[in-house]
Amino acid sequence: MDQSSREASQQAEKFKSAQANNPTLTHWRNLAERGSNIFIIVDGILWKRKPPKVLSDNEWLLCLPAEYRDKVLRSAHDSLYSAGHTSHRRTLIKLRRIFAFPRDFTAVKNYCKSCEVCARKTAKLRKNKVEIHPIPVVGEFAEKKEVKAILGLVGYYRNLQLNFAETTYCLTELLKKNHPKKFAGNRNTPKHWTR
Repeated sequence: MDQSSREASQQAEKFKSAQANNPTLTHWRNLAERGSNIFIIVDGILWKRKPPKVLSDNEWLLCLPAEYRDKVLRSAHDSLYSAGHTSHRRTLIKLRRIFAFPRDFTAVKNYCKSCEVCARKTAKLRKNKVEIHPIPVVGEFAEKKEVKAILGLVGYYRNLQLNFAETTYCLTELLKKNHPKKFAGNRNTPKHWTR
């Protein structure tokens, strides 16, 4: 037996003992020993059947002991070979192609949340819509086409303004057929729009 195969054999034995002594995998190991169709033990190594919605070429996923999880998470999330610092969902998809362990979603999400590189590249605050106050109108409009021009300009930004329809009600009233050409105001006109 050469040196590399001896080291591989030692690593396999170390992994088997880590898997057997891991308290988080005890329940899965007991299910496998009772003949579960989801968990099996082959040559002393615990495997879990791939869930139906998981994208993987492997039918069986290797159950990962706790002491190996950080190394695998680092490889799946941080490594440039795995497209480095992807979201927790993409990291979980990569991880679930080969490995399984209890509460993997929570572990991956917490790991990605604690990643400094990811924390630096995410947005700090999400901007909310700001209430826009109408500009007071001084004087009268000369013609209806000026009202249309103002509504067209303001309408472009309607998704940024709260209560857009209420704010522009007076201007839209001016565009009706039987309305006079000059803006005189009525009972629905806001106070700051009239003199």
